[in-house]
Amino acid sequence: MQKAFLETFHFSLFPFHSVRILHINKYHHERDGVGRYMFGLIREAEKEGHTTAVFAMHDARNIASPWEKHFVSNLDTARAAFGFGALRQFGRALWSREAARKMRAMLTAFHPDVVHVHNIYTHLSPSVLAECKKFGVPVVMTVHDYALVSANYALWNGDRPLVAGRNSFLSVARSRFIKGSFVATAALELVTRLHRVFGLYDRYIDRYVTLSAFVKNTLVAVGYDATKITVVPPGVERRGDPRGRPGNDVVFVGRLEEYKGAHIFIDAMRLLKGASARIVGDGAERETLEEQARGMCNVRFDGFLAGNALEAAYASARVVVVPSLWYEPFGLVALEAMARGVPVIVSDRGGLPEVVGESGTTVAAGDEKALAAAILRFFDDPVFAEEMGDLAKKRSLAFPGHQEHFAQIQGIYESCG
Repeated sequence: MQKAFLETFHFSLFPFHSVRILHINKYHHERDGVGRYMFGLIREAEKEGHTTAVFAMHDARNIASPWEKHFVSNLDTARAAFGFGALRQFGRALWSREAARKMRAMLTAFHPDVVHVHNIYTHLSPSVLAECKKFGVPVVMTVHDYALVSANYALWNGDRPLVAGRNSFLSVARSRFIKGSFVATAALELVTRLHRVFGLYDRYIDRYVTLSAFVKNTLVAVGYDATKITVVPPGVERRGDPRGRPGNDVVFVGRLEEYKGAHIFIDAMRLLKGASARIVGDGAERETLEEQARGMCNVRFDGFLAGNALEAAYASARVVVVPSLWYEPFGLVALEAMARGVPVIVSDRGGLPEVVGESGTTVAAGDEKALAAAILRFFDDPVFAEEMGDLAKKRSLAFPGHQEHFAQIQGIYESCG
């Protein structure tokens, strides 16, 4: 593994007995990157003979769970973004008594040996972590975004990224990042600052895991203890099969949110002729993006895909684009494409340059002309496209497989004991 990207640390596997691992996340489904990551850990743990459970919030999209009687009530952040709803959201995000009570019951019923936390901020609050400590259970948290730093968890201001730790309260509120609401964004930014002042995450979390050095450095810059943070890139499926003939599509995979840059991709495709685009994913900006692409016969919206359908999308790609405008914490889509021998074009934001190194093409974020020129090269120069696909595949081997990733996570669990 490349030491510039992967931190080296000692780990050992659990002794040969079943360990009970409780994951905490706001949702219990795989429709986003956090869910895919969490369920990937669960599958690897169960292969090793460990017992797992998830504590979450009720949601119509959830996968059925034998533990859902302990889940907390649903919070619709879209409805809670204005007026009295924003005040209720403020109280729940600050310290949820319901979540604490339900967590107490979950801990009593499941008896975990370790708790692994994911995204809990607005929906569950750090009250669940306090209950874990009362039960003497060590807590590990994987940091998937920048919610420990700001309510604007993408650090995105609508036309430019925010700089962690250097933004006034008012500038974050004015970003209206939370459902376009000044009040909701201001309320949750106040919550985030209160949590940091009183250490309501840090006092309960034994170890943090970040997926890239960029995220670790961002946390350290605002005061988090570097010795408690370990960089462990996510696992990627090892694929021995050859790439086969390159496809003819330019593929985007990701949530359809402004900061993911799909609108930049559409603008780039407008400058190209003879190349077709597939946009895989769903989100709040889908209607806006479909309107932007109206009349463009070379842009197709596939919606959310998983399993064989997602594999087919990757197989159809001449190149995969990740034109993120925010500080992408890692860039799992880029790594998934690389593992399949598909070359990638990424923006120069966040952890993306760490992931692709010299095996991918990096362009300035928000520059549709540069993106279009980069895409065009993969069609004009087939030898270049093939070479970049081979480099991408080799680069992906520097990252852990799913089993290796879980082994490293196990070592972190054990270090907390």
